[in-house]
Amino acid sequence: MESVVSSASRPQAASGAGAFGPVASLRLFARRRDQSGAFPVSYAARRRWFFLHRASVLLQILLSPLSWYIMPYPEALVTPMRHELTQLGIEELLDAEAVEKALDESKQGTTLVVINTVCGCAASSARPAIAMALRHPVQPDRTVTVFAGQDLDATARLREYLAGIPPSSPFMALLKEGEPVHVMERRHIEGRSASAIATDLVHAFDAHCGAEAASSESSEPAAAAENGLPPTFRSIL
Repeated sequence: MESVVSSASRPQAASGAGAFGPVASLRLFARRRDQSGAFPVSYAARRRWFFLHRASVLLQILLSPLSWYIMPYPEALVTPMRHELTQLGIEELLDAEAVEKALDESKQGTTLVVINTVCGCAASSARPAIAMALRHPVQPDRTVTVFAGQDLDATARLREYLAGIPPSSPFMALLKEGEPVHVMERRHIEGRSASAIATDLVHAFDAHCGAEAASSESSEPAAAAENGLPPTFRSIL
């Protein structure tokens, strides 16, 4: 007859937020009881319990982090991060239609596009840098933002428009007449100080925004056109 041990002495599977779907099902099979509430401890039963318990733990480890990528972040988490930019007068684009409208408007004048995010370099570098740069006398005509990981459709539409530029966040792009003339990807932001990033933005504003930038560009020779490249292409090299 199969020997048994008390359920009180048996290790219990961890419970909590991870006890969902397939994990809970595996644990249900692993915690097989007889009518007296005891666990069988034959060699075969122990092997089966050990395998299923380990499988449930592994599945929990593999699946739990995915919720951060396939679902929007909790709104309570991102609201203060949104406010850091919207309080500067930056327009927030919450869906693909709003992005489409902003991209149409960007074909006239200059537009600073910001992809906001929850990551640490956005908090310590990107958002403070934008606040510094927007105090400069020369400014783009419009400034807009989407939130990666939250405004999913808006972010996807913007990245679609910027095809050829690797997707990253935080991210900033200065558009002139609808074309990117200055781009700052995450690799240009991470590990740098806010003041250094702000200086880059200010130089881009000086080069491409305002009346002086327009007059200086009109006086440049059109030699670049001979290569079949748009005049703005040089500014993003």
